[in-house]
Formats: sequence, C-alpha cells, structure tokens
Amino acid sequence: MVLDLQNRLIDLNPAARSILNLPHAQPLGLGVAEALRNHPHLLEQIDTGLEQTCLRIMGRDQIQYFESRLFLVFNRKHPVGKTIILDNLTQQALLIQRLETLAAIEELTNVWNRRHFMERCQRELQRLENLGQPVSLIFVDLDYFKQINDHYGHKTGDEMLRAVAQILRQGLREGDLVGRLGGEEFLILLPATVPDQACQIAERLRSMVELAVLVMQPNLTVTASFGVTGLATAANVSLDELLAKADAALYQAKESGRNRVVCA
Repeated sequence: MVLDLQNRLIDLNPAARSILNLPHAQPLGLGVAEALRNHPHLLEQIDTGLEQTCLRIMGRDQIQYFESRLFLVFNRKHPVGKTIILDNLTQQALLIQRLETLAAIEELTNVWNRRHFMERCQRELQRLENLGQPVSLIFVDLDYFKQINDHYGHKTGDEMLRAVAQILRQGLREGDLVGRLGGEEFLILLPATVPDQACQIAERLRSMVELAVLVMQPNLTVTASFGVTGLATAANVSLDELLAKADAALYQAKESGRNRVVCA
C-alpha cells in the first residue's frame, strides 16, 4: 500500500485489497480516513507515524493477525510518500494462543488451573463491578475423596475427579468459569447471577454429580458438597472475601452431613 504525503491512497496491490476487504472498484486517490474507515488501528498508525504495529482484522471466517510496517519513501533525500507492508502472522498468533490455553488448563480434569482461574476471576469481578451486575461463587468439595482414593486407588480417584469436572463443565452456562483449586476442590464463578439463582444451579449440579457412574467402580456413589455465596452487585468486594464466604458455607454443608448445598 502506497500513500502520498497528504495520506491519499495512490497504489494498492490485490493482496492488500483482499486483506482490508476493500472493493476492487474503489478508486485510488481517496484519503485514508475514508478508504480505511473500517480499520481504526491502521489509521492510527498512519496518523502517528508509528513504524510497526500489530493489527487484528476480521477475515471471512476468522480473525486474522498482521504485522503492519510503515516506511517513508524518499526522492533525493526528500520524503514523497509512505509505504505500508502487511505481514500475515495469523498462524503464529493462533499457535501462541493455543500454547497459552494449554498452560492454563489443568491436565487431569481439563478445567482452568488455580492460577489462571484466579486471574480470570479478578478480571471478571472488575468487569461486573463496572457494569453494576451481580456475581456468585460456588465452592465444590468431593465427599470422602481421601477415603475413596485410599481404598480404591488413585486411578479411581482420578476418574472421579474427571467425571465431576466434566459434569461441572457441561452443567454450566457459556461465560461461567470453573477451575480446580487442587485435590478434590473446585470453584465456579457465575457472572451476572444473583445468589438465589446460584443456589438453584448448585443444587442441579449436586444432583448430576450424585447420578454419576464410574467405569472402574460402577457401584460407587459419588457425592459432593457445595458452598454458595453471592452479591446483588459486584461492588467493593474482593475475590478473597467471596472465597471466605463460600468456604464457610461449604464447611457448614460438610458439617450438616455432606451431599448438600448451603447458601450463605
């Protein structure tokens, strides 16, 4: 892509037209503010003279990533225009995203690991606070897991963890977050969900867990206890506070006989 010093488009190859989704009939000589109005980050690069930047451009079926490099064009040491070169970095970007996702997933259960879950929760709480929306948190603990693990062996314990994690993933809505804290403990963050609704979700999950059938021990009943807390609006609350309240509710569920939901 070639511009003059007045930022008018004076040359554009077919590849650039395709990448930027510009009509082939669009005449040259247009100012970039009009020609590239759907590409604000590219316009910003041109306006500021930034030599290099990364662009996210919506392609036909997926987002594509490009490195955009801007060069001044000189004639006898005098600037006469600008050239922009777009390099497609989509495959590299997708590979990085895939590696980041793999690093954030807990291998045994295929849910978020503790570190990534906590980071996601912090960001989600901030977003919900900005929107003035409710938030709820569910603390899940498998009942008698240590005894089952010791009696039936680690393979059965691992199958139990995988089965429960799959139930939690499948039983939640898009946008809900689930992570494994470690051992037999899981956490669920429910954005835009009032406490009463969270308690209903927890009860449904509890029933689903109780119906789980393990391949290695089909006669073994799997149960879990649930501690639920939440706020009508996610304002002035820390993740640690929510965790403490959900943990207290979970303790009460355990003390009350396990395999139940307690809402704080």
